[in-house]
Amino acid sequence: MSEQPLTRAVLASVLADFHRDILRPDIKQIVGEEVGALRREMSTHFDAVYQRFERLESEYQALKAGLGRVEARLEQIEVRLDRVEGRLEQIEVRLDRVEGRLELVEVRLDQVEIRLEGVERRLDHLEQQVLELRTRLGRVEERLEESIALEEKYPVRAEVQDLKARVELLHEDIRRLEERLKT
Repeated sequence: MSEQPLTRAVLASVLADFHRDILRPDIKQIVGEEVGALRREMSTHFDAVYQRFERLESEYQALKAGLGRVEARLEQIEVRLDRVEGRLEQIEVRLDRVEGRLELVEVRLDQVEIRLEGVERRLDHLEQQVLELRTRLGRVEERLEESIALEEKYPVRAEVQDLKARVELLHEDIRRLEERLKT
């Protein structure tokens, strides 16, 4: 080196040259390598992030489509449910009508049972009358037979014929009442 005095300007110039010629290229190379490595690493991370975003986007689209199908199906179910509810309401109305009609039938059945009891009582009364008439007829026939045996004339016979006819009419009335009761 030269024998120049070491001054600030010289020192600054030497340092500037050292910096420009030695340090700067080394720093540039080191920083360039690190920045390149950092860029590659960041690029790799960004690629991974983009791939994840793409997967998430695909999954999001699939979920969105699936949700759309679920919503459409839910709408169909709601429509069907509305129809079922409507039909159920109609059935309930019809059931109410049937219950009302059933109550009327029960009332009418009670009335029929009451009338049937009356008819049965009248039938029992008629049967009792028929039995009494048969008893009386039997006695009259016995007396008639006694009278015929004693006399040749038959004035009581017409009465007996009339009583037999009345008994037959009563028998016919009883048969008709029994048939009505069966139906």
